[in-house]
Amino acid sequence: MKIYQGSRLVWSEVKAASNFWRRMVGLLATKQLDPQAGLLIWPCKQVHGFHMKYAIDVLFLSRQGEVLGIHTLEPGHISSSYNKAHYALEVNAGQARLFGIQPGDVLAIEF
Repeated sequence: MKIYQGSRLVWSEVKAASNFWRRMVGLLATKQLDPQAGLLIWPCKQVHGFHMKYAIDVLFLSRQGEVLGIHTLEPGHISSSYNKAHYALEVNAGQARLFGIQPGDVLAIEF
């Protein structure tokens, strides 16, 4: 999958986690993410970083792709819960700020 902010391609190597097993495992088996990689989890309103080896940014999105919240998740912590979220996009820590993504922005998901 690919994630766009307007016409700009932000992440080009996003994997899907839409079934129970993939949502449960998430990024736990990884040591790091490539800069263009991410994991899109759905349905998802909250994530945890238990057993994670590195920090990540989690962007909580509505069904329409609106960024509802951004949480930098450190290993061993739990994110805030976003009741209106449908997707959680997990990417490298600091990337949301690097790309200037803020709550209220709309991201397009190319499946």
